[in-house]
Amino acid sequence: MKGFISDGRLPYLLLNLYIKQLTGILFFKNPSNKLYRIYIEKGEIVSLTSQGEKDKVVLEHFLLERSGEYSFTQQPVSVIKSAFQILPMSQILLDMGLPKEKVEARPKADSNSKLFEAIRWELTKLIGPISSVIINDKLIEMGEIKDLFPRKRVTELLEKIIAEIPDEDRKKRFRKGVTEAIKNI
Repeated sequence: MKGFISDGRLPYLLLNLYIKQLTGILFFKNPSNKLYRIYIEKGEIVSLTSQGEKDKVVLEHFLLERSGEYSFTQQPVSVIKSAFQILPMSQILLDMGLPKEKVEARPKADSNSKLFEAIRWELTKLIGPISSVIINDKLIEMGEIKDLFPRKRVTELLEKIIAEIPDEDRKKRFRKGVTEAIKNI
């Protein structure tokens, strides 16, 4: 998983990792090229480093980032846990301003996975493998994640995706294909 964060959407990236209870390393580079390494175990931050700094100072700086490039690699985390007490991810997310109902929500993975697979497939047929990046960017832009995506915002998401398709013929084909595909879900 990789992409760009803009307009303060970092909390939604962290929410995605938290909800899915993923384990791995989140690499985050801000526009000034400061690189952060955030070690996450089952959705919780266990340690952080950044160019020789560790833990508390890094966490404070990282949580204030407004934009940057990220990549997340799922892998076992073999680091010594932080020497200082890192707050639970749920508290970090609440402190970052996410609504309590999002932080405490449980994934709607069954129906949403089919919805997003249909959208991804239709977009991939038209523009290739970059479709996943576009979908993830639009979700972050909307302040949403796949597992908690509300059905009432599907039309809004599709319009944002359609705006990224370069020509009118492809836009029409995507709209028709995705409308047909999600009717059956």
